[in-house]
Amino acid sequence: MLSSDHYFDCCNGLLLFVRREQREALPHYYFVCNTTTRQCVAIPNPRPRTAPFAAAIAYDPAKSPHYKVVRFIYFEEKTSCPVKLDIFSSDTGKWVRRGVMLSTELPLAAADADEYGCIRRSIYLDGMIYKLSFVVNYLIRFDLNAPSDVAIELPHKNAAACHGFIGMSRGSLCYSNHDESGLMISVWLLEDRCKRDPSWKLTHRISMDSLTSKYPDVRNSGFHFHTYAIHPASDIIFLGNPNMVLSYDLKSNKSEEVFKLSSGLKISLGQHFVHLYSPCFAVLSNFDNNCG
Repeated sequence: MLSSDHYFDCCNGLLLFVRREQREALPHYYFVCNTTTRQCVAIPNPRPRTAPFAAAIAYDPAKSPHYKVVRFIYFEEKTSCPVKLDIFSSDTGKWVRRGVMLSTELPLAAADADEYGCIRRSIYLDGMIYKLSFVVNYLIRFDLNAPSDVAIELPHKNAAACHGFIGMSRGSLCYSNHDESGLMISVWLLEDRCKRDPSWKLTHRISMDSLTSKYPDVRNSGFHFHTYAIHPASDIIFLGNPNMVLSYDLKSNKSEEVFKLSSGLKISLGQHFVHLYSPCFAVLSNFDNNCG
């Protein structure tokens, strides 16, 4: 039975659940669910059957009624292609595999598979999945339609909040992180993102001193605010810490408390596990166990 522990990703109203128990007898590892229509469909396992890997769901109802489940396979041995993508299409009901060959050479520290790996959150935009590299300061762009993946250097390195946050706003990809001092949160927009050499544009800066002065409990707790979500159709950014979440208007610089947890409860790893949800009315099709 699926539980919140199996929740992995969300894209335009479709949720991806992954059962990662190391039992080969499991008939299915991946499940796509639509809470609006109360449907949940099991995705056929790839062949040959292997343990489940990190995965993402790619779905844009404005472009196609079909979705894709993408799993990222990292090989421990050092090869010229340490990462492969397994891509399942709801259109064909089949998996296909391809290697990832980055056009940008990463630093030698990224040669090991564990360091090459990416953090959990994914953003799907115009046929591409974006993920932050786990160690090195790069955003990885995986093209689901062609082997033209790119490593994009982040706008600044050695930031206080380490990995930072990626989100989508008005059809553009955004990156947010604290500066080196930890006193400001900056927001950048990725320009010419479909080109081989895109660039970053700084769009907003948020003062942590000004923000926490309105919330003395936060200042006294020692927790910092981090970016938890970016509204896809407005100038609202959601900032959070283990105790509360705020909405912050980047134009008016006004903040509003969304919710605050009662004593003893905490938000765990909000930058990775908090997602905005929008209702989806697509009807999901079931699949048989035949899988290529």
